[in-house]
Amino acid sequence: MSSAGSCGPEGDDASRLFVVGLSHPREIAALLHAAAAAGGAGPAVVTLTLKLFRATEVGEDPAQLRELARIIHELPWHPIVGVDHELGVHLQLLRTLPGTEPPAGSPHFTVWPTLAQLERACAGGGGRELADAVAHAAGCELRACGVDVTWSPTVDCARQGYYYEPIGRTFHTVASDCIAGLVAGQQRAGVAACAKHFPGMGAASNDSHYQLPVIGLSHKELIETDIAAFEAAIQAGVEVIMTNHAVYPSLCATKQPATVSHGIITGLARERLHFDGVIVTDDLGMAGAVAQFGGDIGAAAAAAVVAGCDLCMISYDVAARYPAAVRAVTSAACHERLSEALRRVDALVSRCRARAAADTVPPLACVGCAEHEELARRAGVGLDDAPLTHSVGTDYRAPTWSSWCSTL
Repeated sequence: MSSAGSCGPEGDDASRLFVVGLSHPREIAALLHAAAAAGGAGPAVVTLTLKLFRATEVGEDPAQLRELARIIHELPWHPIVGVDHELGVHLQLLRTLPGTEPPAGSPHFTVWPTLAQLERACAGGGGRELADAVAHAAGCELRACGVDVTWSPTVDCARQGYYYEPIGRTFHTVASDCIAGLVAGQQRAGVAACAKHFPGMGAASNDSHYQLPVIGLSHKELIETDIAAFEAAIQAGVEVIMTNHAVYPSLCATKQPATVSHGIITGLARERLHFDGVIVTDDLGMAGAVAQFGGDIGAAAAAAVVAGCDLCMISYDVAARYPAAVRAVTSAACHERLSEALRRVDALVSRCRARAAADTVPPLACVGCAEHEELARRAGVGLDDAPLTHSVGTDYRAPTWSSWCSTL
């Protein structure tokens, strides 16, 4: 428990400080019950999980996605809608799996290049403009479907051995111009951007979903490479930053995962980088998040908020986990910390609601339009086999999407 201020006073609604996942439309009833059990208003953000897009047709029918977003927006506490729409990854993943291609002529989301492909396409110059155009178009498709925030772009700087390397998930240099373009373009389309995974996961050789990675890079290399990428996003006006569940011995003497490290969240992101937007955790159900808490997601959420995070993400098993996590945060965080987090979260929600109410929401017809398909080709779709160079100078040839997807 923090020593400053009183904890959980009336008026500090910790139930708002959460992003909860929705894996099927039928879970909405359970979400209502979970919100009632937690007390307070309800989670500020409902995010649509990858499981939802695998289990339903929402990922291939923009009209269904827009209707689901409308239903979520109209829940009693009016949450905003999030989705993990990384370029080349996640939402459009279904279109690359064998046997899941949509019928000819049916509506579908544009398949955008991965960041590794985009990096290659930008190698000759004009990276910021091309990244801006791609992100704006992708953002317009999401905005047309009622999405308010997407957990992208990934700005990790990949090294040899990075565990997500086969799918080209991120850049291989400090691509400041591309990062700035991705942030600016997406937010110009009316969708809040989220730079992740702070302070950089590109040197992780194992997956924090299943283990607790240790990033052994020096303080100097992290500052000059990985954290420089987040500085580019912040300077471009990114509204959200997502933390990761890895240990950074050169940044945190206590060797706590970044998500619960006061030195990394408050000391580095807030005080050194002067970021005053929303900081959200990655999913707290991941092994790396709960390893030091004996699997207790509530304890992890409380530690994250005390460290300086504003939103805690619980992607799955929300009905069981969310009420307990709200109680844990209410008990652990002081009035000043809760008020600060609520100020940022409420400001984000207000901006998203204002955009949704504006007359500038793109038409659904923009989704998968010919103009966007042509832009995607120009931005690198089809460049899976192009050799890329890591920031540390090691060449590699990325496996094709189809070969990676066949392992799922």
